Amino acid sequence: MEARHLQSQTGPAIIRQPRDLSEQKATPEPAVPWKTISPGPETTMSRDKPAASYPNWPLVQRGTKYPHITFESLSSGAIFDLPLSLRLRIQATRYKNVLTHPTKSRRLLGAGLGSIIPLPNNKILKLNASRNELHAMEFVRANTTIPLPTIFVVYVFPQSSQPENSVDHERIHMIMSHLPGSNQAYVDMSESQIREYGKQLAGCLAQLRCLEPPAARYVGSVTGQSLIDHRLGHIPFGPFATVAEFHDYLRLGGKLENWTGGDIVKTVHGRNLNLDFEDKESEKTVKGYITKFTHADLNPSNIMYDGQRITGIIDWEFAGFYPEYWEYTKMYFAEGRPAYANFFSAVEREDSIAKYREELEAENDIQERVSFWRYDDYYGGSPTS
Repeated sequence: MEARHLQSQTGPAIIRQPRDLSEQKATPEPAVPWKTISPGPETTMSRDKPAASYPNWPLVQRGTKYPHITFESLSSGAIFDLPLSLRLRIQATRYKNVLTHPTKSRRLLGAGLGSIIPLPNNKILKLNASRNELHAMEFVRANTTIPLPTIFVVYVFPQSSQPENSVDHERIHMIMSHLPGSNQAYVDMSESQIREYGKQLAGCLAQLRCLEPPAARYVGSVTGQSLIDHRLGHIPFGPFATVAEFHDYLRLGGKLENWTGGDIVKTVHGRNLNLDFEDKESEKTVKGYITKFTHADLNPSNIMYDGQRITGIIDWEFAGFYPEYWEYTKMYFAEGRPAYANFFSAVEREDSIAKYREELEAENDIQERVSFWRYDDYYGGSPTS
């Protein structure tokens, strides 16, 4: 596999200790796919070179306040801390949704994680967003021409349950622009529209994949912090200095030779074994997966489309640097929905979109044996610095 390797830098580490399994009751299903369960090694960023020797690291400072965005601090994320005009909008949205969807819970009707509240003047309020989403969007905005919502106001509030160095220590509410188009227009596309949609999506992906990571195999956010991806549960993970460390995390720390699932996992994960953190010169000849900037939730519900063009990409909370195959395999995390057939047809027909079918097979094998809730259970302790 030919790959371009980029400048190596390192950053701060978050160490997550696996939970002590000795005090837990055995879980009969699903079976863990290796011979002996034992807590895996600590996964940390490499300390081979001090972060100070890399003046451009991290790519984005975690406390960055962007001049075109108004920042307001809240004592908590509670709705009553927001300005009255926004509180009234939230209540109106809840009431409307209750009338429309009387059986849904209140969390899904305008007050939960990532809930969207329509506002006047073609704006929306996104509640309980990750600060990583803000940094990822501004990183993409500054370095690509991909259409994104414009962020106007950010309300920042702490989460006392999360350590200060955690990616989830601060959450935010954001007022941003509402993009034109729809995330449903792809359903009735013609053959020519499917082909054009694939070309436009490929153009967006090409721009993302040109964004340089701080190190060729670094897995983490643009601020040097951990990531969250619901494919791996609901808790932060990483950052990792190498793809091999990330692969260890996927297998709950189990040694690759002890994997008793499909051999495809050994094949895919074996490609990055024994690839140590190296300098720029030696990386030119190293084989194995490198990392690419990845949206990590790229499916039709997050791609706005007006029937002619992609008008924007939304929901960047999982975005960061992942193994180069992750964008493709994560698209198929939403597979099985008949309405998405045109989307997958566009992806598979477009030659310039990189396909990673072996890696998708390996991911499917892991997911059959290690569901996302196992990551929450196994790595459920609080991260420490």
